[in-house]
Amino acid sequence: HHRGVECDAFCEENTANPPCIENEIQNDVIRKIIWQRLDNKRVHLGLEGGTTEETFGWTNNACMSTYSNWGPNQPQNGDCAIHKWDTYEWVAKPCTTDWMCLCEKEGTNPGTRRRLDNDELHPHGMYHKLRRLVSSKKNATKITKLDNFRMLVVGKPQRQAKDFSRVISSFGTSISPMGFQQQMFPSHQVPSSAATNMFANGTSDEMLSQLKLVESRLKKDTVAQNKELMELKANLHASGQELMNELKFLIMSACAFLGGLIVLLAFIFFPRNPRGGATNHSHVGTTLDEDEDVDEDKKLLETSRQFIQENGQRFSVIERGN
Repeated sequence: HHRGVECDAFCEENTANPPCIENEIQNDVIRKIIWQRLDNKRVHLGLEGGTTEETFGWTNNACMSTYSNWGPNQPQNGDCAIHKWDTYEWVAKPCTTDWMCLCEKEGTNPGTRRRLDNDELHPHGMYHKLRRLVSSKKNATKITKLDNFRMLVVGKPQRQAKDFSRVISSFGTSISPMGFQQQMFPSHQVPSSAATNMFANGTSDEMLSQLKLVESRLKKDTVAQNKELMELKANLHASGQELMNELKFLIMSACAFLGGLIVLLAFIFFPRNPRGGATNHSHVGTTLDEDEDVDEDKKLLETSRQFIQENGQRFSVIERGN
């Protein structure tokens, strides 16, 4: 943090210039960086003046920008323009207050930019894959494991050859919140947590070689992920078949159980009488001819006696003949 009046000198000490915000795109990038990296702290924009918008001007003498994003009833009560974290609009605050300093650093490696311009235009090109890859510190450090580096272009290099760098005095390093080209100092000048690097200082050919290596690793990772997805799909299919078989078995078991239960209930509620007919337990609304039943019983008894007598006489004759 520095007082607003000290930000210009601080930028100069770090071989940078006060910022020059030329359009809404650049202002929106600053907004995102403040939200994502600076924990919504207020940042001095390098715009100073009096109590009216007309009296404010960029401290960067080379800046001819007429763009502004003042909030309602602004500027007032201050002589420095501050990027307000909650509304992301500009407000005027006293320059004697401590704020985060925003600095602009000229881009480097124009040859590398020209090589990336064509590939950058393709949404599935190598540059876009790289940009997604280095979006987190973890991925960048895991792949490269380098200490001294210059981050490659992150943005629209064919349109903008600058980066807007947040300068943290306690770290002595320049980190790019504008996202056009990220430039950091060697790791011995900054703490290890800030040395999240992607490419070593080298020629454009070496950096392009690094890009190809990254693309190769991305392809390998994609193939490995596809293979894992296919294996997972096969496992899910096998599990589905097993579940279907178990479901069929349960349905057949349930059907067998219900069939047996029905047979058991039939034997319980509909027992057969000695003469082969089903016993009628319901006597409501029906009458039995008791006389006919008695006659049938008498006839059956008489037939049985005759059979016994005849067989008894026959057996007696056979015994006497022997």
